[in-house]
Amino acid sequence: MSKIHTALSFGPGGPSLTSPWSATAAGTVRVNGKPVGGEWNRSESCWHLDVSPWKLEVDSPAEGVMQVRLTNQSDTAVFLDRVDCPWIPASAFTPVWQALSFRQLIHGGSFISMVSGVKGVGRRQGGLDFQAEGNMVMVYQHDDGQALLLGVLPPLGGAFSRFGELHTEAHFEGAFGIRLTHEFSCRVLPGQTVCTSGITALTGSDGNGLLEAYATRWSNAVPQRPRHPVRIGWNSWDYAAGAVTREFVDRNLRAANELFPDVLEVGCIDEGWEVQWGTWAPNAKFPEGLADYVHHCREQGFQPGIWTAPLLVNTYNPLFYEKPDWFASRADGQLQTDSYSYGPMAYLDITLPEVQDHIRQLFTTLRQTGFTYFKVDFTHCILKAEKFADATVARAELIRLAFGCIREGIGDDAYLLSCGAPYESVYGLADAVRTTGDIHIYWGHVLGNAASIAARWWMQSALWNCDPDFLVVRGPDTASPPYFKR
Repeated sequence: MSKIHTALSFGPGGPSLTSPWSATAAGTVRVNGKPVGGEWNRSESCWHLDVSPWKLEVDSPAEGVMQVRLTNQSDTAVFLDRVDCPWIPASAFTPVWQALSFRQLIHGGSFISMVSGVKGVGRRQGGLDFQAEGNMVMVYQHDDGQALLLGVLPPLGGAFSRFGELHTEAHFEGAFGIRLTHEFSCRVLPGQTVCTSGITALTGSDGNGLLEAYATRWSNAVPQRPRHPVRIGWNSWDYAAGAVTREFVDRNLRAANELFPDVLEVGCIDEGWEVQWGTWAPNAKFPEGLADYVHHCREQGFQPGIWTAPLLVNTYNPLFYEKPDWFASRADGQLQTDSYSYGPMAYLDITLPEVQDHIRQLFTTLRQTGFTYFKVDFTHCILKAEKFADATVARAELIRLAFGCIREGIGDDAYLLSCGAPYESVYGLADAVRTTGDIHIYWGHVLGNAASIAARWWMQSALWNCDPDFLVVRGPDTASPPYFKR
């Protein structure tokens, strides 16, 4: 591996970046879209600057890592939308960076939020737009082979990270600078302190080598991740979908034992087993109940797994009417509801202690029933809501609260797959995360998902296990109409 250098530093003028292609470039810190003015002062532990109403501090929690802290020094609550650090315009680079000379790795913040892959800076390629944002990490590689990685590291703060370019031309083909935006979207109470995640930048002669080094830094930040090795198994969704029945599951477990003895470990029931979203109890298609399924699954040599979407509640569900104060709202205070294939849904307000208890108890019950594999889906959808009971909870912390309750309910020995949650919200809690879009039987979906799993493969073992959705294999009897249309 080529020699790797730390590229980001901080001084009296703010952050600065040393790259292979220009002199050291000075940047700024911006709060709620406005640049922070004045000279930073150095104390024994950090750089600090007072800009009403904020006290800003920048320290180094680890070598080559910086973190921004903001304390509200006023006597009233202040809304913090975002912090930009570093913000380095195109004019700061000498010579300037020309977009047409660079490629970039785009890393979506979850498999839902964005296609991942490699494209030219300022160019639209495949499913990636001209100015596609990245999350957690962005890699720029020049035509000369040299590369720059800008990313976040533990300790993680309450904000989501968003990486992008600062173009000088509307056609995106001229000079460009870079920025890292930390999206908080929360109120900060008097005396309260909030933090960004750790920020780092690395340079070297190979972009893939930088990703490997970055993954090692993640792995070293919090040891013993992932919690458990990869689980291989069978899941009911891609054939039965919501029409899954107990008989269908039993028949497939028998076939799995015959065709793949000692290979498949998990038998997971996906969507369709429940009474309704919000009532996570077995419906009439599982007449013997869940405990009987768990017993049967273990007798067949499988670990029992189950799918849930615990933060969404159907508006026709009794819970919606019994607990009207449990749900998140739009910006205007009206209830946030959205239509899905499974009906109209509202979103549980996870900032409420009683909702946290509800989630914790749900998963405690499922774990006590005997399930050891948990696929948790659709949690990212609560971010459609803007108002929660506790407005001091930053955006990345909302889903982190939920997964903390889930982990408490299932214990450390169970396997937890996050399907769709933003990655920055589940680090340290999930054993596996979905790293591609939903798979289907069409070759185009396979090609698209190949780019996503490749772009996110650096996370494997360093953060968790990468879950590329299912392997779907069909023979001649199911590969032509009418089955093909499914």
